[in-house]
Amino acid sequence: MYLHERIINVRVKGEKAVFCGPKKDEPVSYPAPPPSAARGIVEAIFWKPAIFWHIKRIHILNPIRHFEVRVNEVKTRIQEVRAVRAIEEKRESAIVIEEERDQRHILGLKNVDYIFEIQFSLTNRKYSGEPPEKFEEMFLRRLNLGQCQFTPCLGRRDYPAYFEAAPEKWEVAEELRGKTISVGMMLLDRRYNEWTAIPDFFEAEIKNGVLVEAGKDELPFYACQGRLDA
Repeated sequence: MYLHERIINVRVKGEKAVFCGPKKDEPVSYPAPPPSAARGIVEAIFWKPAIFWHIKRIHILNPIRHFEVRVNEVKTRIQEVRAVRAIEEKRESAIVIEEERDQRHILGLKNVDYIFEIQFSLTNRKYSGEPPEKFEEMFLRRLNLGQCQFTPCLGRRDYPAYFEAAPEKWEVAEELRGKTISVGMMLLDRRYNEWTAIPDFFEAEIKNGVLVEAGKDELPFYACQGRLDA
């Protein structure tokens, strides 16, 4: 597998964020974005089938502060509703919002500011002879121009993420310096099979203001199965 050696730093910030695990009944945010959420933001800026983004570290620049709010959500997935009603009524039906509405409490993050350290690897969907520098230049051009393929978000579509090239120097939040804070089990990513998504977790911690794997200096390396060159 070819892993492009250059590390690119991306600054991501926003007024509100919610980064939740896959099986929580009440949306309670992680104190920082998990690698899969960070990758989603990077892919919103630039994605090609020929590359796969890896998140090495996440630097937390602002103090961790929370906000609370209640929101209305739909409690049943459209696929589940259609499957049941297709059997019962012999036809496909849409969700009736009044019947499926569910009010949930959100404990999210406010005034977030991060630096993502990222790298990319080449997948088996690249064309022969494509140099990795091509994708690096394309990403940097979009980053510097503020262009994206779709608007990135901080966990929810109504919480947009603002991005830019990281400054040459930065400082993590003062309250996090010199401390190691255990985050517990955090979502790394999801592996998909024919029927469902299988979540993978890792033990995370915030060490000196940087989100890393517990006992290590960076986040776990996640190889997307079936896509990377051997």
